[in-house]
Amino acid sequence: MAPLYCTIVLLCCAFIKGEYVSFDKLYEDGMIAYTKNDWKKSIDYIEQSLKAYKEYNHGISYCSIQCRNISKKSDVEEIGYLTILARKGLCVKNCLVERFGDFKGLRVSKEIVNDFKNLMPYQYLQFAYYQDDSISESVSSAYTYSLRFPDDELMGENMKYFRQSEDVTDDMFINRETMPHLELYGQAVEAYLKEDYTSSASLFEEALSEYIKAVDVCYGVCESSDAADDEHWTVDFYRQNAYHYVDVLECSLKCIRDLSSEVSNHYYPNYLPVMLHYLQYCHYQLDNPAKSAEYMMSYLLFHPDDSEMKENLNFLAEDFDISNVKALVQMEDYYRKSNLEAGMLEYSWNYFGMKDKDRSLISYFRYEKSEKISVTKDDDIHDGNTPNKISDTKNDHVDDSNIPDEEEHKVDGYESMKEKTDDIMSKQAAELEHRIHAQKSDDVDISRLVGASRIGYRVVDSKHIVKIAEKGEIDPQSEGPLLYEGSYLLANSSMLKGDNRFAVDGISDKFQCQELMDLAVALGKAGDGYLGKESPHTDHERFEGVTVLDAALAVKSGNLPLSVAKLYYDISEKVRAQTQAYFKLPNLYFDYTHLVCRTAKADAPAERHDLSHPVHADNCLLNDNAECVKEPPAYIWRDYSAIVYLNGDFDGGEFIFADLTARRVLVDLKPKCGRMVSFSAGKDAFHGVKPVLRGRRCAIALWFTLSEKRREIRRDKAKEIIDELLVSSKDEL
Repeated sequence: MAPLYCTIVLLCCAFIKGEYVSFDKLYEDGMIAYTKNDWKKSIDYIEQSLKAYKEYNHGISYCSIQCRNISKKSDVEEIGYLTILARKGLCVKNCLVERFGDFKGLRVSKEIVNDFKNLMPYQYLQFAYYQDDSISESVSSAYTYSLRFPDDELMGENMKYFRQSEDVTDDMFINRETMPHLELYGQAVEAYLKEDYTSSASLFEEALSEYIKAVDVCYGVCESSDAADDEHWTVDFYRQNAYHYVDVLECSLKCIRDLSSEVSNHYYPNYLPVMLHYLQYCHYQLDNPAKSAEYMMSYLLFHPDDSEMKENLNFLAEDFDISNVKALVQMEDYYRKSNLEAGMLEYSWNYFGMKDKDRSLISYFRYEKSEKISVTKDDDIHDGNTPNKISDTKNDHVDDSNIPDEEEHKVDGYESMKEKTDDIMSKQAAELEHRIHAQKSDDVDISRLVGASRIGYRVVDSKHIVKIAEKGEIDPQSEGPLLYEGSYLLANSSMLKGDNRFAVDGISDKFQCQELMDLAVALGKAGDGYLGKESPHTDHERFEGVTVLDAALAVKSGNLPLSVAKLYYDISEKVRAQTQAYFKLPNLYFDYTHLVCRTAKADAPAERHDLSHPVHADNCLLNDNAECVKEPPAYIWRDYSAIVYLNGDFDGGEFIFADLTARRVLVDLKPKCGRMVSFSAGKDAFHGVKPVLRGRRCAIALWFTLSEKRREIRRDKAKEIIDELLVSSKDEL
């Protein structure tokens, strides 16, 4: 069975033997079972956590809705607004106690809740099921996630594998997270295209009702969810409540947006108005003028300047009395609430200076007129002064993706994609030849290496190589701030022969380095991160690794001091913060954190021409033309990388930067305790490691992303474990 790409996901509520268990606890148990390769147990826990998460949402939404109208509007003047809030709070509390018993387990971190909203458990499930030889369940889990996130590269590779596998049948591609209103919507459109207006109208009305229900349930979750969030914590009571209200507003508007997403997170601002447009035309065809007019007026709430819909109304008014017809009250409430909340949220963002918010959430509620076509019935011809048609949306929703276009085969001026690809490849080969020729005259000739080995696996030192072992007499010019006392800039980008590079000494001291070296000895797993392959890059070295989560779980099981796991976490955080500050980045998230050691084998030859780690870039694949292609299975979301070294008492093992040919070494950096180097993850920073000739070389390797969606979930889980243990074991530190 071919291997699948795997992402370990951490998430979390159920009743076990009559006792409520939070979904994050269930997921934690599933994660521990996963690390032990106990696939059946991990599957059982994660499936329980998914069910429990739905119980969690249903329960808090039910209680919020039940307590929504506990007091009358007139009570505000009599007893005060805060008293009403207290009454509602008590009502919700009593309701939750009735449903869940001890409901303290309902308090879950905001990050965990967001992970469930983003269907992250299915990434974990698809791999666990695959390892358990449950192919059907693995396919459905992968399919469920890929529908929401079709651009996810790793899951895309898994789906490609499944679609090509003879063991997989079409009936295995099941979406486990279907939304009733979207299924009904699809059935309604299908009936509409068959001109079955009776069925279509019924299905659209049912879809509309289910959508409004879903939005209301989601509102309830937003109003009563107790997801922990310390982002805006302040001792100021009024600002604290204001920030909380902003969070509720954001959550409520996301309900409307997210529930109008069919699949793949492509949102449709006109989702509800489009249903109204369908309905006005269906009821016109069914000779229900009053209903048709009702839906027309409801549509005009969202698009008041739509001339075609106004003409439709005028057309109806010629033959029918619709003077008493009004827009649906439910639609008026929906429109008023969504636009009012969007306006309030925009004002709050501006007033509190929240510049890092996703403004597209606001623009989503700026309804614009959608294009439509017109359909004319033969018996609806009137005189030239009145419209002779009712507008239809029929062609708006015909899937024309399979309709051939006479120009479709042409690609950017080429007759075909093959022609374009061949041309690009020939240009790349010519460019490489030109670079090699241009550099022969003043540097080492590398032509003997071309074709002699895989690119990146053999290198030579440039005539102009820069070797850095200790700080020079002249302080380098810093291009960004240094955050930590005792640290100093070793080399800037100019000294490291490229953009977006720097090296710093003093990030950690000798005691800290030794503690982390001991951690690697205690927990290091051979081939960690490389499917257990002990020597993934060269036969002459043994590779071992430890993740932050490995360390945290070891503390929890009593096999590691808490202080050591916290040190691992804190040092890596220092590196992230320093990288973000130096490069002046607005945000930077961990993608992967790995404490790794490379040890020269006793029988390794004294003269070696291989590399401990071949020359490469961290977000693209290096091909034989020295081009780095940014596509899967490369980690294309990675933006920056860093390494902090723990020792220097070994021979060889220098970190290197290579030139554009990936064969000539421009910079040679000697590792030592507390030395950090940071650089771009892209093709502008080809790097590698020279062979470790004697001894053991240890470092923490870190990869970062600018995308919060891609942040390292295992690291979040490690922090949760460490924080929990710190509370109960303060004396240990």
